[in-house]
Amino acid sequence: MVISICFIAINLYLGLSLLLRKRYSIRLVAYWCVFGLLDTTIFFLRPGRDARVNLFYNAQVIRNPGLDAHFSANSWLHFVVLGTFEGAAFTLLALWFLAIHKNVFAVAQGRDDTAGP
Repeated sequence: MVISICFIAINLYLGLSLLLRKRYSIRLVAYWCVFGLLDTTIFFLRPGRDARVNLFYNAQVIRNPGLDAHFSANSWLHFVVLGTFEGAAFTLLALWFLAIHKNVFAVAQGRDDTAGP
């Protein structure tokens, strides 16, 4: 629960800093996205991924017994894998979008990163 609240707070801060076009917002968001991609990569490369997902599924079934009627452990694993790939793809898309629009942020802050030396 505490970790989820921390992630929500970080994402909210970064989103607001992008909206307000703060000076280092693009850099911070890019670092956060790279951290997320590394976390996802490590999740997939570490041995025992299926066991960790099944353990999480069993904990969720104990908390909410109705979940077992909708998902089996195997379908939950496929759902998590698909969601993780989708999240990684959208993160890469966000990084690309930030990279091509970084000059917009620079001009909005009174800096002109497009000019040469």
